[in-house]
Amino acid sequence: DTPIILVINTGSAMDVSKLEDGCAAILQCWYSGECGGAALGDLLFGKFSPSGRMPVTVNYDGTLPEFTDYSMKNRTYRYTGDEVLYPFGYGLGYTDFQYDSMEITKKDGGYDIRIAVKNTGSMDGTEPVQIYISNAEAVKGSAEDTGDQPVHSLCGFKAVNLKKGESVAVTISISDSAFDTVLTDGSRVRLPGTYRIYAGSQQPGQRSEILTGRKCLMQEIAL
Repeated sequence: DTPIILVINTGSAMDVSKLEDGCAAILQCWYSGECGGAALGDLLFGKFSPSGRMPVTVNYDGTLPEFTDYSMKNRTYRYTGDEVLYPFGYGLGYTDFQYDSMEITKKDGGYDIRIAVKNTGSMDGTEPVQIYISNAEAVKGSAEDTGDQPVHSLCGFKAVNLKKGESVAVTISISDSAFDTVLTDGSRVRLPGTYRIYAGSQQPGQRSEILTGRKCLMQEIAL
């Protein structure tokens, strides 16, 4: 049988690309605490489905740029243009979730995003529904001095508990401020143009799709 490797790490995330092919799963345990061992035992014996998601981007060793200034280009999930080992927001469990539809409704101060989610797997589980926004098209059509802009940004999330076979409509609200663009002088503006809203169990992008076998739902809105 293919083994499971436990990565118990008290520092930053590490490059485990050389171990990846020989493992069924990798657990990043961070600071597990005094009850961490019992929790890991319950997880390994299938008493619950893991629902954790990566709070950082795990890069391949030697691929991050040198720290010569405060530029975020090619750093963190919002600005990286390179392929990474494990993206921010990525994680697997023992059950599967299906995203069927997304509706966006304007309201005072922002938008409500309604997503249909179903537990299509064989056990109960928790799904962290994630909402990302991209302003790339609006920035592309702008004459403003925008500098480097995020590829996309997490702007909302909600964890939902679903029994196997259960469906739910999840509503997540995002603020109008999520559509702001920060100019090179530090000021914030709301650029007119097209924005993309993504909903899924991971951030959008090719690497996430390869790891999970799923794509995020996406809709465009014009401001």
